[in-house]
Amino acid sequence: MRNLTRKFLLWFGCCMVVSLFFSTRIYFSQTGMGGPADSYFDAVRQAMPQWFTWGALSLVIIRIDRWIAPGRSLLQRLFLHLPLSFLVTAAFFLIGILVGAILSGRFSAGNTSDRMLAFANIKQFLGGAFQWNYLIYWLIAGGWLAWDYNRESQDRKLQAAQLELKTAQLEQRLTEARLLNLKAQLHPHFLFNALNTISAFVEKDPRGARQMIEHLGDLLRFSLEHSEDQETTLAAELAVLDHYLAIQRVRFEDHLQLRMEIAPDTLSALAPSLILQPLVENAIRHSVAERTTPVCLTIRAAREDGHLRLQVSDDGRGLPAGWHWDAHAGVGLTNTKQRLEQLYPAAHQLTVSNAEGGGVTVEITLPFRTNGAESEEDAHGKNSSDHRR
Repeated sequence: MRNLTRKFLLWFGCCMVVSLFFSTRIYFSQTGMGGPADSYFDAVRQAMPQWFTWGALSLVIIRIDRWIAPGRSLLQRLFLHLPLSFLVTAAFFLIGILVGAILSGRFSAGNTSDRMLAFANIKQFLGGAFQWNYLIYWLIAGGWLAWDYNRESQDRKLQAAQLELKTAQLEQRLTEARLLNLKAQLHPHFLFNALNTISAFVEKDPRGARQMIEHLGDLLRFSLEHSEDQETTLAAELAVLDHYLAIQRVRFEDHLQLRMEIAPDTLSALAPSLILQPLVENAIRHSVAERTTPVCLTIRAAREDGHLRLQVSDDGRGLPAGWHWDAHAGVGLTNTKQRLEQLYPAAHQLTVSNAEGGGVTVEITLPFRTNGAESEEDAHGKNSSDHRR
């Protein structure tokens, strides 16, 4: 109800403003002719019937256009307005004659001497007034069509923006779901292998089995606490990896040798959560577990040209002849590749190659990013640049 009242007041105000504007023309045209001039109020009273009539007809024009608009182009709508413009303009004259007769008292009881369609009115209708009011029709129709098309354009832009936002949100959720699914695939695989290792030590080395269970519990607790985290700092990633390596050290004892070459400035860098564990597990399964002599496993992290470079290398037997990614990559490598493609679509590298001295090297290159804190090197470079300016 309140909205309807607001619309009515807006309509009434527009009609009144137009009436006042044109009543000024009527008033000064009468005073300029030299004859006795009516008061300004009389001029307003003369203008109001015409413009309030057009105000009422404008509602009819808009209503009809809304009815014919769906599914039609602008050209089709304009074509349909052609016959409507003649009908509405003729209706305006009939309403004007009727209102004029009522206001002049010619429709009072017993007074029917004047016909509504008198010759003078027809002469006025054909003598120029029709053309003028015909233009008024098209001003109303054109203004409405322009406003309606602008509104539709804004609505389409808003809908496109909302659709784009919704699409981006759906893509983000889909990416997150894929990443969580990839991590979920890794957990059972790792847990199965770890439990197999522990079960082999339950009878022959109960103390070692208890140590492995403790480290496995720490790994599972971290996995549960950070199940939805796709990235973590390299320091946290290495701390988790240390629990896994502790299990393997109990299993292989001196048969597994570890070398950690971690640059201190890389510890704050962000890396995918649990990205190193499947690579280390893969290296142990295909090198340490298959050789009777000790195998050295090397884990490196370095910062180079704004990138974080991670390497997991072993000095085992190397890749078999004819090794191909699509045919021979296992669960660990496949999931690692897919996770990197989701997290860093065009900003990463993953290579698997034979090491120079024997064995296999898996290398990952990522953009070097932190949680917002600048490294000392970045800060120093920035200060030097500001000083040069």
